Amino acid sequence: MNGNSWAAGPAMPTGPRDQGRYDREPMRERDSYQPDRRDRDRDRDRDRDRESGFGGERASMAFAPSNELQFANPNDAVLAFNKLLKQLKVQPDWEWTRAVRVGIKDPNWRAIPDPEKREEAFRKYCEDLRAEEKNKEQDRQQKLRSDFMAMLRSHPEIKHYTRWRTARPILEDETIFRSAKDDNERRRLFEEYIVTLTKANAEQEKEDKRTALDGLMGLMQTLDLEPFTRWHAAEEQLKENKAFNSDKFQPLHRSDMLNTFEKHIRQLQRDHNDRVQAERREKQRIERKNRDGFKQLLQELQTDGKLRAGTKWKDIHPLIQEDPRYIAILGQGGSPPLDLFWDALEVEDQKFRTLRRFALAVQEVSLLQFL
Repeated sequence: MNGNSWAAGPAMPTGPRDQGRYDREPMRERDSYQPDRRDRDRDRDRDRDRESGFGGERASMAFAPSNELQFANPNDAVLAFNKLLKQLKVQPDWEWTRAVRVGIKDPNWRAIPDPEKREEAFRKYCEDLRAEEKNKEQDRQQKLRSDFMAMLRSHPEIKHYTRWRTARPILEDETIFRSAKDDNERRRLFEEYIVTLTKANAEQEKEDKRTALDGLMGLMQTLDLEPFTRWHAAEEQLKENKAFNSDKFQPLHRSDMLNTFEKHIRQLQRDHNDRVQAERREKQRIERKNRDGFKQLLQELQTDGKLRAGTKWKDIHPLIQEDPRYIAILGQGGSPPLDLFWDALEVEDQKFRTLRRFALAVQEVSLLQFL
């Protein structure tokens, strides 16, 4: 009977003891079960997807070890994941939940096993896309600006005062004009060009005015103007001058010409005053030299005894009337020759009085000794 039972299959428990052993053995098998790594990753992905907004239980997907994605290093895994995102046409403004919903069924979705690292790679991919789009937009705008400015320069009829509504019909058939993104971009580039033209025009006007002012100053220096000439007289001379009537002086206003005239007249007055002061100083120097020469002549007369106390002017005049030092001092400002003569005579009189007092004092002493 035992032989028939082995052939049919395993023996069933026949008693309470055997029945208890049979019940305990399956329990030990269930208790000793440990989930492998693939099961843990699948459970973590399911929990991650549930947190991302996908409710409900997802059917468990078991992959045979032969179907698992294998990569030589983490960088290759990231490249495979990025390739999948590119195939899915992920946009920079996508949310993570949208990417999960679109790509979770693709086997390459789990190229990066860790869900957190997978989301981090997704966000970096979006950042790279945004940076790439930004660079492309900058390159596009730079090329468009260069081409648009060249197009505008090819239309000389567009001036610094041209309005957008006037220029648009002129430019709308241009290929570069139509290549702009929208009308706002076209108008912005046009306004930039107008600002450039306005600055260039202002600089040119400034340069033309400076050239005209320099030319007007040079022209006034050729006119017969005195330090105290009035503007109306100078204006008449300018109107009669052919050079003044040229286009060179068209940028100047009447106030510009008047200011230039006043500047020129002030310079003439300064030159005149400097010249007068120099002449005055030279005259004073010559007059002082002439007085010193005449004083020396009087000293010579004093030394020779021809000029002494009590001498009259009429006594020495014949002696000096032909002397160049006397002739040089005649008619000049300052002390005349007669005043200088009286000064010299005063010195001689002072000497005489001093000697007289001394002589009287000596005589008085002698008389006292005699008595």
